[in-house]
Amino acid sequence: MTSPAPQPRTSSESAGRTTTRSCVPATPQTWLDRFVSAVRNNDIDAGRRLLADDAVGYGALTARMLGLESLVAQQWRPTWARVAQWDVTEVDLLLRRDDLAVLAFCWQRLNNDDGATVPGRATMVLQHVDDRWLCVHSHFSARP
Repeated sequence: MTSPAPQPRTSSESAGRTTTRSCVPATPQTWLDRFVSAVRNNDIDAGRRLLADDAVGYGALTARMLGLESLVAQQWRPTWARVAQWDVTEVDLLLRRDDLAVLAFCWQRLNNDDGATVPGRATMVLQHVDDRWLCVHSHFSARP
């Protein structure tokens, strides 16, 4: 069984806002935990709730994706369905302000179709909007 995403390696993170609605990420760490769960479960709908409609992304399959629907169609659907296991390690909270956070982490995917292990890294820029964290930029790439 896979574990939740590791805690970011920082001691300077300020306290996040709390909420009673369980579907709303109250901290960048909560956001990452929910994103990891969405990928592991191939839950596109849960993933959608974590990104801004106008998010911009870069990924392994396409050079540039403008908007959530582009990310879903060009990156998520082709890759998430192949995930047998997805683990996140080496999480760093690079920046945390009242309305902005930047996460960087390494990931490793085990494909369910060919059994290949695919390592990579990612950077996610989160913006705090209406008492929740949303990703406004994602960048996924293969690990060199």
